[in-house]
Amino acid sequence: MRCALPSLALLVIVAAPSAHADTIDFTPAIEARHPVFADDLGSLKNGGPYIGASIEPENGGQLAPRFLAGYEMAAPNWLLYSFQAESNFSDLYALAPGVEAATPLLPIAPHGPAGFGVGAGLRIPLQFGKHSDQGVRFLVSMCFGGVVTVEHDIELMASSGFHYRLAAKLSL
Repeated sequence: MRCALPSLALLVIVAAPSAHADTIDFTPAIEARHPVFADDLGSLKNGGPYIGASIEPENGGQLAPRFLAGYEMAAPNWLLYSFQAESNFSDLYALAPGVEAATPLLPIAPHGPAGFGVGAGLRIPLQFGKHSDQGVRFLVSMCFGGVVTVEHDIELMASSGFHYRLAAKLSL
């Protein structure tokens, strides 16, 4: 399946008042995205590890899977730093450091369960293995409940050109 144009992301932000009628309670994004491993390391927030998978069209139109594992931290709370390793376990291996600006989790309903957060960022993928390449990856993401993140990437690589990718990540 090939995409002629990048898909459009519709971002709807819903905020509900907290128990105090005159304030809105915003939890720091990194702590909300990784509730188990969120530690305060001074001004650096420890986000914790994540795993995931992505698909992208290959030459010839077939969808190619890619598996990923990474780690996130934040400083300040809304600016996430990540280091991600990716592979298709046959001929592609990549490291992709990145930075992402993200909202905290916003409640879907007043006093309801953890909601969703949105983000936008940049990664620098460095591919090695059968085909070595480097480039830049622009991303938009949406995090649900602090555990699952869906990410849409547009990647421009020096040798192989333009790629689209859809990834899902699970925070551990």
